[in-house]
Amino acid sequence: MSTSTTQSARKSNALNAVRRYPLISFFVLAFGLTWAIMVPQVLGSYGLIPFPELIPLLIVMGYGPTFAAVIMSAVLGGRSAVGELLGRMLIWRVGWRWWGVTLFLNAAVVGGALVLYAMLGNPLPPLPVLAPALVLDIVLTFVISGLINGEEIGWRGFATPRLLQRYGTVGTVAVLGTMQTLFHVPIFFNNGQSAAGGQNGMPFLAFAASVFGLVILSTWLYQNTRGSLLIATVFHASANTWTTIFQIPSSSPTFLWLMAGVTLLAAVIALATTWRRSANPSRSPAARGASVRP
Repeated sequence: MSTSTTQSARKSNALNAVRRYPLISFFVLAFGLTWAIMVPQVLGSYGLIPFPELIPLLIVMGYGPTFAAVIMSAVLGGRSAVGELLGRMLIWRVGWRWWGVTLFLNAAVVGGALVLYAMLGNPLPPLPVLAPALVLDIVLTFVISGLINGEEIGWRGFATPRLLQRYGTVGTVAVLGTMQTLFHVPIFFNNGQSAAGGQNGMPFLAFAASVFGLVILSTWLYQNTRGSLLIATVFHASANTWTTIFQIPSSSPTFLWLMAGVTLLAAVIALATTWRRSANPSRSPAARGASVRP
């Protein structure tokens, strides 16, 4: 067998393996693309290796899951599959109530955690002053947060529909909650000197609990907004935006645990409302003509 034939056979076998195990391949690729930058960044934060703190490089790191989703879609279905994936970023007609949840639910979560934090006798950070400048600040933070974070097209666009089809909602939350938590593990070893910051002072279990709560809410939104990736992206941006606007005490383990608890409570309430709708067919999304993309 010639060298070219052998190489062709290996390539064919690799593609067949990717097509046979698309979810595993996606996760491996998403982690590989991101950690290829994230791990050197962590090492660089300790001065062990030179690492250029270039914003474009950090943005590429944030888009690892999206690049993995696009590559996998192209391998599995070609240009049409990529178009279908990215086309879900254009689904915006989902109803004003879902836009309200997307934009402001995380603000309520942060506010609730701050209230509980104060009730425990802790000093609150200065609250934002109501002024026109605050509106501009919120809008700009939303835009920047949405642009620099490119995870949702991967998690919600590629992984979620396949996981829902095979494992249902509980399995989807279990897998994505675990994978999204592990995805951020290297950042916990960052000494905090990098442009992307660090989470080495944050209780890991509190972070994991918050991630699982957000995965539940993101899956809930996905199922009720026809698989809109625009909604998923804005919801993720809102989580980052409101923690910035309210200047949360991110160095306080107590507050971070409270945030995790309130996030999980919001997820439970969201699931309860979904259960009530499913118990009453006239109120379900399907009864109103909505559909969930496979």
